[in-house]
Amino acid sequence: MNIKKNIFIASIILFCGAMQAQGVKLSAQPGNVQVNNTDNARTQNEWKPFMLNHDGTNVNGGVQAVYALVKCNNEDVVLLKMNNTNSFSVKAQWINQIISKDGKENFDPAKITFISLPPNTETTGDCSGNTTQLMVKLSDLGVSLNNFETFVCSNFYAAKPGKAHTK
Repeated sequence: MNIKKNIFIASIILFCGAMQAQGVKLSAQPGNVQVNNTDNARTQNEWKPFMLNHDGTNVNGGVQAVYALVKCNNEDVVLLKMNNTNSFSVKAQWINQIISKDGKENFDPAKITFISLPPNTETTGDCSGNTTQLMVKLSDLGVSLNNFETFVCSNFYAAKPGKAHTK
């Protein structure tokens, strides 16, 4: 029982460290997240890392990810860029989430995004619509450009196709 307690405490410490590394301030109230980035995420057309792993990094399962806030067809969107550093293809899945200035977590838990990433390849979202999985319209999550704070990827998982995801 003591080992389980120590593992649980270590998990909480790692989670809090990851949130701090992302500039997220946790409060005692559920659903209230404040992001304090001195590096303003609203700077458009600049690629920024977003957390994929609980250790605060933007790498998980051999996939590295960054995002950029841009205008596509006169609409504010987040474009994602994913680099599969593995020597094999992976299938990635996640839930898109935008943190707004008021600390609200804006996402659709029923909408899981999937993409297959070839080995040793970088795949980038663009405005042409060729990779719709790597483009997130702010309006789809009810966020305006003026209220956008940062992009977060929830429940990210990448593995060889056919490998089951278990929690």
